[in-house]
Amino acid sequence: MQAKNKQIAALTQFQDERAEVFEAADLEAAERTLRDTLEQAQEAHSVAQRQLDKETYNLQQLIKQQENLANRIEAATQTLDTQHTAFNNTLATSSFDTEAEFLAARLPIDERNTLKQQQQHIDYALRQAQSLLEDTQKTLEAKQANPLTVDDRGTLAQQQSQAQDEFNKRIESIGAISQRLKDNEDKKITQQAQVDAINAQKDKLQVWQQLHKLIGSSDGKKFRTFAQGLTFDLMVTQANTQLQK
Repeated sequence: MQAKNKQIAALTQFQDERAEVFEAADLEAAERTLRDTLEQAQEAHSVAQRQLDKETYNLQQLIKQQENLANRIEAATQTLDTQHTAFNNTLATSSFDTEAEFLAARLPIDERNTLKQQQQHIDYALRQAQSLLEDTQKTLEAKQANPLTVDDRGTLAQQQSQAQDEFNKRIESIGAISQRLKDNEDKKITQQAQVDAINAQKDKLQVWQQLHKLIGSSDGKKFRTFAQGLTFDLMVTQANTQLQK
């Protein structure tokens, strides 16, 4: 309660002092100016706070990145140390005395890359073969678990022999039918040739029949007339030839 009274007294004193400093006419303008100044200060404070929050977030991200990078460097260092130790142990049991001798004996980088690619292809082929083998094994197990027949090997062999005999008979039958078809086709070709020859003879006969109508008769009159006309035509043709000469 005493603190509240003190605040009220301080506020009253501040208002009295403000009234003394500013005249009544300028009091409202001064209040507006102070209010605008306060709002600008608050806005600037908000902007600064947002900028601070952004920079704080960026700093935290950088710290995390630094920590991740440090962890990766540490892990890489440990891996390098492990590999270096393993390399030294392997080098000690090899025929190389120093690392320099080992490096000098290595294949060129192009050949190593080629061998690496070949190894990758081989590994892929092995994985494919392994997968195919597993699938085949599963299929075999399924077939063994559910066999297609319960007959013994002897019965199956007899059935196979009978099926083969039946197959051979069918093949022979097909061969005989094919030969009959071929013979029939040959007969068709021969018959067609005969038909063509008959038609040709018919055409010739028709020509002779036409010729017989032109020059043939019971008393030979048509033939004499035809021969005389033919002779006259030959004479005219011969005379024209001589005149041209």
